[in-house]
Amino acid sequence: MNQTAGEEISSGCPTLNVYVVDLWSTVPYYDAYLCQALVSSGVTPTLAAMTYYLDRECFSRKGITPQPGLVDLVGRLDLAKPVRQPLKFAEGLVNLAALTWRFRKRAPDVVHMQYLPLIQRRSMLELWVLRHWQSLGIKVVYTVHDLLPHDSGASHESAFRRLYSRVDGLICHSEAVKRELETRFGIDSDRIAVIPHGPFFYDFQPQGQAEARRRLGVEANECLVLWQGIIFPY
Repeated sequence: MNQTAGEEISSGCPTLNVYVVDLWSTVPYYDAYLCQALVSSGVTPTLAAMTYYLDRECFSRKGITPQPGLVDLVGRLDLAKPVRQPLKFAEGLVNLAALTWRFRKRAPDVVHMQYLPLIQRRSMLELWVLRHWQSLGIKVVYTVHDLLPHDSGASHESAFRRLYSRVDGLICHSEAVKRELETRFGIDSDRIAVIPHGPFFYDFQPQGQAEARRRLGVEANECLVLWQGIIFPY
């Protein structure tokens, strides 16, 4: 995903002013690796994302300093979930408004959206904001991490159909998702870029590997692969 994504956006125009927007830090590691790859491809993006409360150095390790808009406080505090979630939601709304005000003064060339959490709560606010940004001359690209929210059936299909039809470009991670966008949602193929999802954490240095192998009974020269994720029917 990462290197190819940078090449896709920077091709022929290395001076693009690009904002990568994930205000609620829904996919922080994805954001971090994507921004790192864009920098290596000649584009210096601005990441609009709040501090990820579970890993506050997630972005700084990649040399990225987020600019979420106006405030970035909730992710820096140790708060209980019932307190953190509503404050995080409010902080995201404030930053969405601040970002819109900033774009009215100086519009970027491209805004690359990662997630729109409000649309899953039956709010069309984000769609209105995207349309307003486009009226300022901004090209809006959206990454289709999931065609529809997990376990939602077709309840959100109408809203996401509007989203997919309104943005200037879509990025997905497989040919199967591209076909769904074309056949189910009626999106022209020339508006869709397929960029395979690359690995994360490949650059992390393993800690305690020898001890882990000893405990597992794995030989030092034996290939060891750890898969960690979610096995869940959706």
